[in-house]
Amino acid sequence: MATTATGGVPSSLTFNFKVLDATRDKNLSALANIPLEIRRKIYANLLHADNVRKPPDRYLVASYHFHTAILLVNQKIYHEAREVLYRENQFITISSDWEQIKETCMTNHEVATVCRDKRLVAKFKENILRVHIRIPWANRPGELSNRSKGKVVDSFLILMQDLPSFTRMLNILDVTNNGTQPSMKLIFRIEGSPKLQIQKTLFEPFRRLTTQPQYVQFGGNIDAQYAKDLGRSIMPPLKWTRAAAWQLYNLAVTIKEVGDRALKLKNYDLAFAKYQDSQMVYKAAWTNNEHLVDIEDEGFHTSSDRLLSVCQTNITLITLKWALNPQPGESTVSPAEAARMFLQQTKDLGKDTASVLEKSRRNHYRGIALAVNNKDKAAFLHLRKAYELDPNNQYVKLDLLITKRRLAAKSEEEKSIMGKVTADRLPNDPLELDPPIITPSHFIAGERHLLRKFGYQGDMLDHIPATRGVDMKEMDQVMKNFEKQMEKAKGKQSIIWVGGGGW
Repeated sequence: MATTATGGVPSSLTFNFKVLDATRDKNLSALANIPLEIRRKIYANLLHADNVRKPPDRYLVASYHFHTAILLVNQKIYHEAREVLYRENQFITISSDWEQIKETCMTNHEVATVCRDKRLVAKFKENILRVHIRIPWANRPGELSNRSKGKVVDSFLILMQDLPSFTRMLNILDVTNNGTQPSMKLIFRIEGSPKLQIQKTLFEPFRRLTTQPQYVQFGGNIDAQYAKDLGRSIMPPLKWTRAAAWQLYNLAVTIKEVGDRALKLKNYDLAFAKYQDSQMVYKAAWTNNEHLVDIEDEGFHTSSDRLLSVCQTNITLITLKWALNPQPGESTVSPAEAARMFLQQTKDLGKDTASVLEKSRRNHYRGIALAVNNKDKAAFLHLRKAYELDPNNQYVKLDLLITKRRLAAKSEEEKSIMGKVTADRLPNDPLELDPPIITPSHFIAGERHLLRKFGYQGDMLDHIPATRGVDMKEMDQVMKNFEKQMEKAKGKQSIIWVGGGGW
């Protein structure tokens, strides 16, 4: 009788525990004779989310194993344990008109769930918050849910501590599926009368949904002023294009970091998918958001190019491991043929603006593939270049030494004694991303000044100077133009984007 991320909610979580067998109620268990303070610690160990959270699976998704059988001991223990279960954990009901939000996205984006059974979730009454999400692309032709028309297609339970990863998932879905106009509609209903601090803990993760504007609607006993502030944050009248661009960059970085975790755990399939996702999220968002195309920020573009390049370098490492170390039972070609295929696929890598460390890694990987293909001279040249670029890499140094000795060998027998470079020694060590490059400019300063003059209260990039060098006459004219746009948009669910390739 326990809940997991893929299982259902037991009846003890769903229904009121009313009448217990009279005989059992009289004969209290040994547990009931333990001091209450100790019993509560036992209940916490069995029913508190922090204590029953299981390690992530191969997809890096955690799950929960609530030991709810304790609720069935007797009526007294039921009431005591139930209080701990619902006082110490905040359950949230999520519903949507797009069924794939649960079936695919929850697993693909590392969101832990408590219950995925729609029937049981519908009966669950102990949630602190309900969130219904209407997703515009749910009704596009070809979608499985195109007949939903905003109705609940599916629902599930999550815990409050998993809201940050859930809103991250929503952000990824949104920036890759929509353009500049408001997209998802978020309908919140808070249950009971939680304190303001609890309300803030519940809702603050939704502030990250600012890369794209959203429709929001609040219900229940939410603090009115806080709801107004939150709604303005999620659906602002003004949006700074440059801030949205950097939020997009940070979003792609978080996906890359999941790939790094998977690579270190030797989960090459997942790591490969995450590095590709990081590239695809960035590119798809750029394609679907025309206001980002002409943004003038050299640091942003350089940092983004580096992100894409680092992901590609890590993909190259995984590809090499796959080629030369196939899993048992896989249909494979010979190592030499695999090495030739790898060399063909990666022949253009390293010719872009990759960093010194990236170029070293790529030369190392190609050197290994060439050595496997018995091309020791070519392997030596690549390994020597890798060593020159990164002399502190002990793996490169060892492979270079082996290859150098093989070249000096005078017979095949002597070569075999020297050994051979292989991919076995390659560590599951992802290439890390350098900090983003910041390039202040007068153009950016002008945007910042303009936004503040309009009363914009959103995030500003701290590294951007104030108004030094800004032509204030130009700013006044720009403000008049924007005031006309805002007047036209008055009363509509619209948004004014400031910055980018022009005012």
